[in-house]
Amino acid sequence: MKKPATTKKDNSRQKNFDPYTVVIMGAGCSKGLGLPLLSGFMDKAFDYRPASNSATSGGKDKAKKEYEDWLFDIQNHIKLVKASKAYIQSDLLNVEELYGLADLYNELNPSPKKETTNAQKALEAFRSVFLELMAHGGQEIVDPSNSFPDTQRALEQVKLESMAYDFLVKSEGTKHATLLAYLCIATHKDIDDSRPLFVQFNWDMALDRALCRAYLRTTRDPGEETPLIVPGPAADFGSFERLVNSGDEVFRIGVLSNTANRQDPLFPWTAGSDTKGRYREFPVVAKPHGALNWIKAKKKNGRPGWALLKAEKSAYRDKPVNDFNVNQQMVQIPGKTPQAVYKTLRNLMEIIPPTWRKDISTDVIRMQWKEIECGLRNCRRLVFVGYSMPITDVYFRHFLALAMASNDKMPNVYVWNPSVFKPGPARTSYLDTFAPLAAEGRLFGIRGRFGEPALLDLNRAIQSAERLDPDPS
Repeated sequence: MKKPATTKKDNSRQKNFDPYTVVIMGAGCSKGLGLPLLSGFMDKAFDYRPASNSATSGGKDKAKKEYEDWLFDIQNHIKLVKASKAYIQSDLLNVEELYGLADLYNELNPSPKKETTNAQKALEAFRSVFLELMAHGGQEIVDPSNSFPDTQRALEQVKLESMAYDFLVKSEGTKHATLLAYLCIATHKDIDDSRPLFVQFNWDMALDRALCRAYLRTTRDPGEETPLIVPGPAADFGSFERLVNSGDEVFRIGVLSNTANRQDPLFPWTAGSDTKGRYREFPVVAKPHGALNWIKAKKKNGRPGWALLKAEKSAYRDKPVNDFNVNQQMVQIPGKTPQAVYKTLRNLMEIIPPTWRKDISTDVIRMQWKEIECGLRNCRRLVFVGYSMPITDVYFRHFLALAMASNDKMPNVYVWNPSVFKPGPARTSYLDTFAPLAAEGRLFGIRGRFGEPALLDLNRAIQSAERLDPDPS
């Protein structure tokens, strides 16, 4: 008699995965997509020309007039702070310094009669310009008419083919190569089968769009062993299965909350979401500076900010003030996002300025930092890509020290930036921050740039790394 088969418990799926690799991503990652860096941001802003829109009654293009108004408010702010250059070294083309000065001025000089001050106008104008210049980053990835590989098997083949390129040949890469680089890093898997923790200090949505293309599919390639759709538990993520299985691949409005009862689906890689499969089925993305499509549910007359958007009022419900509404439709189908949504984002967008002040007073932002802390405590390597590690960012430097203090896995640090091999602020900043690791031979530099055709595979980039030794005193 045939012995009945026994069901074995799948211990591998029960394993509590930690990220082997933590990837810190800055604005430099999206430089190849035509998005501006913090330094020189205002050069890009002043030279930018918005797409044509309907004309106003005066005959002037409405979009152009609106953009000129934002620049006018920013220029008024520059006039206000320009005198400071007589006392301290300032770069008034660097949006980090300008935004920080507006933020500080707004804190020190609140309007007594609730009138809009010049600093407040400047902050609102900055948010509008950020959205105008950065919201489109990587949108080619989610355009179904573009033939980017959208299975993980196909992307592994792209990584193999990239090894045929000589990474010693200096190349800035192309926009297409940068888009491929985002897709390749989004599907990276380490030797322990874990997926990375991505820490995004840039506000654009290119990484989210790459993750959408790589993971959110309703069909599978004939050669794929597992479905390309991320399995979701029936508890708070079942609505994801319902959306996709009904033929609608679009995540619309998700709610990022510190409460267990979430009624709206989030992208499964969102830090703060307790979806199963974290670091195993897909990576995790933490955004300590917020994002262009995040809205804090600030209440006005008892209703959250999103509920004021008449065009999609039915999609938003009353939520606690500490919740964030995440417009995920912007990520997946940017061309179909109503203009009313962009108008609301300009007024209520939740982004943390890349400045001296790190606001962690809200639960959702605190959740992002907590995710990063846990990742840094357990990772085996830390990779900086397109991030300048500014010396003035004392908060993040101290956060790194405290988070990694209890990491007993002796992680190595890699800086994917050729600038660290020559004298300058980038080399000085990293050698200063990680001086103990440099002395132990555990600080490395990668000579290529993100988006170079030869370095589409993160493993190859790391294998090409060279030690960064301390400069002679």
